[in-house]
Amino acid sequence: MEQEVLSKMEAAISVMQRYIELGHSLSCAYSGGKDSTCTLVLMLVAIRRAGGTPITHHVQSADTTIETRISFPRGDLPGKYHRKWTLLVGT
Repeated sequence: MEQEVLSKMEAAISVMQRYIELGHSLSCAYSGGKDSTCTLVLMLVAIRRAGGTPITHHVQSADTTIETRISFPRGDLPGKYHRKWTLLVGT
């Protein structure tokens, strides 16, 4: 089962990486729940694998007070912060 999950993760990363390489911007709505956290992590891996591109990618977030937020050290993210909850990556 673990290999099946890893295979699906790699497939999702590959698709996102291909879109980046074609010049598309990625966007993730992040709530801090398990689904959006997984989506964000896969997106960040795809951005890193795509290498340095001039494309700006977006992460939108709002504190719903329902899910637990996670935080990343700023040095671990390939981008810069804009306003309180928006992270622009790939710039």
